[in-house]
Amino acid sequence: MDKEGNPQARAFQIALIEDGKIYFLTAKSKEVYQQMEDNPNIAFTVASPDYVGLRVTGKVNFVNDLTLKENI
Repeated sequence: MDKEGNPQARAFQIALIEDGKIYFLTAKSKEVYQQMEDNPNIAFTVASPDYVGLRVTGKVNFVNDLTLKENI
């Protein structure tokens, strides 16, 4: 978090993009999971092979859907 409480970008591998939603995985035992529970504001950064960057911000929504897990 920055001084204003906004999220700082972290490295995550996107596991699935479906219906316009971005899905990624982390374990409940990891510190980042607890951080996202405490403050669901997140930020992603992505770079193309040509180093064109994009930053996306939003709120995390925890999903426990077996079908999605199987697709991932």
